[in-house]
Amino acid sequence: MSRYFYIDGKGNQLGPVEKERLMSVGITPETLVWGENMQGWQRAVEVPEIAAMFWKSEARAKPEHRAGQRYDNSGNYKSRVYNQHEEPGVKPSTYLWLGICTTILCCLPFGIVSIVYGAKVDTNWFAGRYAEAYNYSNKAKNWGIAAAVTAGVVFAVYLIVVLVVADKYSHF
Repeated sequence: MSRYFYIDGKGNQLGPVEKERLMSVGITPETLVWGENMQGWQRAVEVPEIAAMFWKSEARAKPEHRAGQRYDNSGNYKSRVYNQHEEPGVKPSTYLWLGICTTILCCLPFGIVSIVYGAKVDTNWFAGRYAEAYNYSNKAKNWGIAAAVTAGVVFAVYLIVVLVVADKYSHF
């Protein structure tokens, strides 16, 4: 059974507490925790076995969303307003569909870059790194668009060359 120490809202170190009891003592994704085999203190959401408990509790409870607010370490809402990259709000799109379509249909190199960035969106989102998730979403979209535009230009040039060559040799 895993046991963790944690830092409460007043900066006090408490514990050890069994992993199963962490939610009942009021830790949040931002609470600093430390346990055996950990190099140092980490946010609770960065420790995989603890982060999984937040996902499960969100699925059960689904608290009312209050825009611009977050929980503090005691489970109460903070009133500080966060910008879009700090506030979890709406999860950004991965744009994987765009990367996959452009890779399969036309532009392999740019499409692959779009897929790689798109795959990083969910990983960062569920780890609580919202700014990085938004950043990777934008990069996936931009590389997907670049792939589609490049494919369009290549297709247009190809079509022009084919038409010119066909016109040149059609006079026989």
